[in-house]
Amino acid sequence: MGRLLWPASYLALLAALLAATALMGWRLLDVLGPQGPVERLAAPYGYSTLTWEMAQVPQKLAAKLGGHLHREDEAEREERLRRYLQAAARLRQISQQPELAAPGEREALLRQMSRDENAVELLLEGRITALLEEAGLTTSPPLFGRLGIVFPPVAVELGPTPKVLAVSPRERILLQQAFLLTPRLSSGQRDALERAADATGVSSLVVDVGGLGAYPSIVPASDDYAFLVETTIHEWVHHYLALYPLGRNYFRSAETRTINESVADLVAEELTVAYFRRYPMDGQVPRLREWPAALVRELRSLRQEVEALLRLGQVEEAESLMEARRQELARQGYYIRRLNQAYFAFFGLYADNPASSSTVGPKLEALRQRSGSLRRFLEAVRGITSEGQLDALVARP
Repeated sequence: MGRLLWPASYLALLAALLAATALMGWRLLDVLGPQGPVERLAAPYGYSTLTWEMAQVPQKLAAKLGGHLHREDEAEREERLRRYLQAAARLRQISQQPELAAPGEREALLRQMSRDENAVELLLEGRITALLEEAGLTTSPPLFGRLGIVFPPVAVELGPTPKVLAVSPRERILLQQAFLLTPRLSSGQRDALERAADATGVSSLVVDVGGLGAYPSIVPASDDYAFLVETTIHEWVHHYLALYPLGRNYFRSAETRTINESVADLVAEELTVAYFRRYPMDGQVPRLREWPAALVRELRSLRQEVEALLRLGQVEEAESLMEARRQELARQGYYIRRLNQAYFAFFGLYADNPASSSTVGPKLEALRQRSGSLRRFLEAVRGITSEGQLDALVARP
């Protein structure tokens, strides 16, 4: 009886999580979905997370069940991971230099990655779950008694992520609207959409996102192993926080979103370091991405200058400054396709991004140091929704 109760209870929890995810999806459409002229422009390229989730969750459950019934040993999954990363690396190379591709090579690489995808996802999910258990990030929901489990379960789908149309007023830097777009949007369609959106009197930018916290989370296929790990953990933190005030109020304000994203960044970075200490590939621990110091200085200084001009009502001067600085950065080797109010509004949500002017990053780091454990840190921040509440946590003796 006990052996039957475990899978039944687990599936019941997953069903409850899917229902909660659907509700969050409706909130995403309601709160961030563009209204008015921008919506009409973006609608032909729209992307539905609900449709995607309804299709993917049953497949993910089937893959997890298949993984448990036909368990591969660690060495076999590790070999599948190597093949996947090698195929992804070659695919990236021939995408940049098509003349290097042999006839049919691209299709063969995609087939290879498709064959290994489920095994790689299961490997990532299993290893990250083990790290979360080790960190004490478990819960004991009803029907499980004292048994601590990682919930929500780690679930990732490797594949194309939707793009985002970010919209800001021209007169200030503010993420006013954001709309999910199909991953198949061409560069020509992207440019035309931005021009049309700008013509309505706003600042717009189509962004390629590095991951999406749907359930399962969507992480783009990559040959960068550290990126796959860190992004999967980052999105799991969003799933975890969705059960608490910091996640449930994600759309309440830019301040709340910045705290949420910054917590996910901090936790993902810490656990990714732990991941590669425990599971090094070829005996090596990869270095995590760091923003170039020169780029950080330039963009943060530029944001201050732009905000000062906008406060004076000098919108065109601010936009001319951003374009001039974008071209200067390109000459220095830092290519930014489009640098405008929408750029700062979208990427400014991430406190560690050079485009951000937020002060929450150092405060969260201080709180993490004082908390002792990752579990105590998350238990403290998951209940807040504002920087004032964060200040109060940091100020506690």
